[in-house]
Amino acid sequence: MSAKKRTVAVIGLGYIGIPFVAALANVGYYVVGVDIDNEKVRKLSKSYISPLYEPDLDETLKASKDSIEFTSDYSYAMKKCESVFITVGTPLSETNQPDYKYVDLAIDSIGPHLKPGHIIILKSTVIPGTTEEYVKPRLEKLSGLVAGKDFFLGFCPERTLEGRALYEIYNLPKIIGGINQESTKKITELMAKLGGKIITVSNPSVAEMCKLVDNSYRAMNIGFANEVGMVCEKTGISAHEVVSAVNDAYARTNMFRPGLGANGPCLSKDPVIFSYSAQKHGITTEMINSSISINKKSDLRLASIALDFLKKHGIKKPRVALVGLAFKGFPETDDTRESAALKIRKSLLENNPDISFSYHDPLVKEINGQKVVPSIFECTKRAHVVMFLTNHPRIMNVDSVQLVASLAKPCLIIDSWRNVNDYNKILKQKDVSVFRIGIGE
Repeated sequence: MSAKKRTVAVIGLGYIGIPFVAALANVGYYVVGVDIDNEKVRKLSKSYISPLYEPDLDETLKASKDSIEFTSDYSYAMKKCESVFITVGTPLSETNQPDYKYVDLAIDSIGPHLKPGHIIILKSTVIPGTTEEYVKPRLEKLSGLVAGKDFFLGFCPERTLEGRALYEIYNLPKIIGGINQESTKKITELMAKLGGKIITVSNPSVAEMCKLVDNSYRAMNIGFANEVGMVCEKTGISAHEVVSAVNDAYARTNMFRPGLGANGPCLSKDPVIFSYSAQKHGITTEMINSSISINKKSDLRLASIALDFLKKHGIKKPRVALVGLAFKGFPETDDTRESAALKIRKSLLENNPDISFSYHDPLVKEINGQKVVPSIFECTKRAHVVMFLTNHPRIMNVDSVQLVASLAKPCLIIDSWRNVNDYNKILKQKDVSVFRIGIGE
């Protein structure tokens, strides 16, 4: 290790943490990646190959391997590093509250090893006030040090798009809120090396709120687009034609296209955390709550459409093909967390345990212990219902005639992202039903 390199630790080696490790090393830091998963640490230390899909990630890890090491030893990481980024997950509990168990583990593991001069940056999604009211006093109690004087603390939200993680780490603006000016200054110096505009805000609560507002805004736009799509489906209007015309006609309008709900680990979670945070202050977030409801309906109504079709035709042992298993298709990812496919599968089985499934996705290799088949038409073979659930480029422009030929009869095609081309060739067939989001039957 070069004596000139500053040393930083990244706690939490998931979809955010591993790309962040690679990016920090690539711009000149010596990085220690920390995770409680000993097997993950062992494999990363041996291969410098990520367990997740992300373009250019493995190449960056290998090119920077002399500046990267991985460990499960927090004490070692704290002794070696002057700065610590916390990138652990904050999942929702069964009561829809943010679960801080991983944040707690990180704090409790680093707190006793804090030394004067350490810089701690929380990047995990939390309710406003967490850094100052929750993290700060715990670190002070564990270390016996004073935040803002002996060590420095702040919040810097991560807004990285899976499939473009490295590009966005380098290029997206960085919002930084320290507990005092000195903390903000030191965190800014660290983050500036990555590139992109630096936006400093007055305190960590502002930065924490920025993350929730950003994702909640997107989730509301998705909900609105889906609501428009549902109306158009019932009125014989193509929502896609409407969106294209409106966006082309008015530069001030940038409407999303109807599709599935606000899925994935951020868009499905952050509006709920925003609403929970507001409730703590006696505020009811009616718009956010409505978008949460609409987005859930956008996914689960497809299960209802499929079940109605199976019941109508009296199919006793139905086979359903799910095509597109990740939570989004473009930019591509293999992340199935909070994906429409998993939600729809669960709903289908709750209502009809006799359903069997086949799966296809260009990147996901296994789901619920079942291997994913390598081709679309192998997946759809003898299926009574096929659902296209992402807009991954490799499952677009599917030939309608070839698709129908692979299916059982009668069959239902549910097309979420206009995956299938030239429906005119099959719409008049009596044993083929089609449902297209934003268009209808």
